[in-house]
Amino acid sequence: MPTESFQATNYGVDVVFATEIVPDTTAPVVTVTAPLDGAEVSGIVAVAATATDDVVVASVQFQLDGVDLGPPLTAPPYAFNWDTTATVNAVYQLSAVAADGAGNSTTSASVTVTVANVVDSTPPTITAVLPADNAVDLPVTTAVTATF
Repeated sequence: MPTESFQATNYGVDVVFATEIVPDTTAPVVTVTAPLDGAEVSGIVAVAATATDDVVVASVQFQLDGVDLGPPLTAPPYAFNWDTTATVNAVYQLSAVAADGAGNSTTSASVTVTVANVVDSTPPTITAVLPADNAVDLPVTTAVTATF
């Protein structure tokens, strides 16, 4: 009941609240945009994806053969630099998983990448400059040059 009046008349007001919450059941859409399918990669490589959702994309996680690669990215651009030197030379499937705030997720189509880092199998060489061969008197300081 109202406790105040206007011009000596009490007024009642009915307030109606909508209580139906429509759940978000639409999963995001995600596509790997770099590297391209069939690419041969080495060293530091840019990895990128686009992702959209009807509400909001919460995160994008790249995967290499189904294993997480790099950090989960929570804001566009969905990209990071992958150091392929920590990955064994081989052929891999690279994909991205996009998730929204409601827990819906989608995995992109995979792109095939071949990691082909140059493996340096040449051992280092060390050349002694001083003392000279068959030297009898040695200076107080000596120098050694190493070439890698």
